[in-house]
Parts: sequence; C-alpha cells; structure tokens
Amino acid sequence: MYFAMMLIGQCAAALGYFASSLFNRMETATQVSSAFVMPMVLLGGFFSNANNMGWWIIWMSYFSPIKYGFEMMVRTQTNYNKPLNTVVTKFLGMNIGFWNDVIIMIALCLLLRMVGVGCLKILISKFQ
Repeated sequence: MYFAMMLIGQCAAALGYFASSLFNRMETATQVSSAFVMPMVLLGGFFSNANNMGWWIIWMSYFSPIKYGFEMMVRTQTNYNKPLNTVVTKFLGMNIGFWNDVIIMIALCLLLRMVGVGCLKILISKFQ
C-alpha cells in the first residue's frame, strides 16, 4: 500500500512539474492546471467506472494516473480477501492488474518528467 501511495505522489508531482513548465507565469499555470486535473479525476474511476463509460470517452481514461493509482489502492485494500477482490475489481471495471498498474505509473511519471524538462528547456531558451 505504501509503495502505491509513493507512486501516486511521484506521479502527481510529475504532473505538477509538467503543468508548471508549460507557462512562464505561475498564475497561468495554476489556472490551466485545473483543465488537466478535472478530466483525470472524472475519468479516473472515482465517479464512473469503465463499464459505464461510452466508447468515445473511454480512451481518455488511459492517460489518467488517477485511474492506475485508484486501481492499485483498491487491489491492495482487498488483496487479503480474493473473492472480495474479484467482485470489487469486476464491478469497478478494473482489469489491468497491480503490477501492470505499477509499470504504467512509473512510465507515466518518467514521461511527464521528461516532457516537463523539455518544455522547461524550451521556455528558458526563449528568455536567453
């Protein structure tokens, strides 16, 4: 569980770095970051599971680190009871698996950090 929480925190920090590196003013980055976060929360599985989403919007949920973090936390909380784990994950439409979620979260974290560094280098080069 603590490993999953650490990954969620690292991915959230990477998303913050990415959003802040896109703009040269802190106020703009803060305002625009809600446009990044809101779809991730809505499609992450808290409010609607994958079984209830339409085909035209389900693809966007695969870019949400909240989806993978939520699935990791559900799997760690119900891991002691295999029948409960099966019922809950099937009901919530979670079919990726814990270790696949870990790999995807690490990849998203690294990707967001690398893209953030690239955007920051481009932003810095404008001022030199």
